[in-house]
Amino acid sequence: MLKKAICIMKRLWHQWWGPSLGSGAKRPRIVCGFIVILGVAVLGCGAVWSFLTTQSQVQHNDFKVALQTIEVDEEFDPIPDEDGWVTKRVRFINTGDCSCFVRALIAPSIEDAATNYEFDLEGWTEPDEDGWRYCLSAIAPQAATPYVLEGFTARSSSAFDVYALGESVQAEGFQSPQEAFEALRGSEPGEQSD
Repeated sequence: MLKKAICIMKRLWHQWWGPSLGSGAKRPRIVCGFIVILGVAVLGCGAVWSFLTTQSQVQHNDFKVALQTIEVDEEFDPIPDEDGWVTKRVRFINTGDCSCFVRALIAPSIEDAATNYEFDLEGWTEPDEDGWRYCLSAIAPQAATPYVLEGFTARSSSAFDVYALGESVQAEGFQSPQEAFEALRGSEPGEQSD
């Protein structure tokens, strides 16, 4: 194989530089053309090599996939006492496999059907403008939040429900529950959403 390559190179050499070229005036043009072609080939190979080596570097994207679920845990006595007090203790249990932040919204099915809600002020924030209360700490897997609601006074004689809605978001990478829920909505912390 090497002998064939040498033989081909000799033929090309003699063809370009041998007596078949005719006048000596054509040789400088041919040499310049050969140098230009060789330069373009070298630069092209360098560019291709550079592109291929930078594109083939391994990029490590580490991320954690985890199941995130919560369940409502409730102690409820539907019969009010003589003052109209109804015991309804509500908390949320993290049934997923990673730590999470939890927020809760407590709302009656009939407006003004219940008053004097007794909320846990130690483990939860005051309600935000939409009524959501945020649990102050991240909840580990299989752990429960503090009780967000202890009960309320029933003002309506007709039947009604008091809904306890809960949402959760993975806690890893966030300093506060508000920051985590803002990131879930796609906004930066402190940014006003429309």
